[in-house]
Amino acid sequence: MKRAYEALVRDGKTLPDIAIIDGLYAPEIEVSCRPLVKADATVAEVMAASIVAKTARDRDMLRWSWIYPSTATISIKATPRPRIAPFCRELGPRLSSG
Repeated sequence: MKRAYEALVRDGKTLPDIAIIDGLYAPEIEVSCRPLVKADATVAEVMAASIVAKTARDRDMLRWSWIYPSTATISIKATPRPRIAPFCRELGPRLSSG
């Protein structure tokens, strides 16, 4: 969230009056923040952002499965962390898109 806000500032975009955060804690940014647990189930803008983020993540995971075939059988949805952890350790930061 903080990086996204900083990108808005850096790119000279119009800044929001308030940021609704999906979770318990708000980042320290220069805009008023309202943390809201399960905001992705109650706030339309957060729902849309969640869909966009998950779609981008799924697209990236598909692309990475072509580059790193050993990850092809991993589905992010409901995948237990112990099953993903070995691949993360093996592949390391190469999978970072940020």
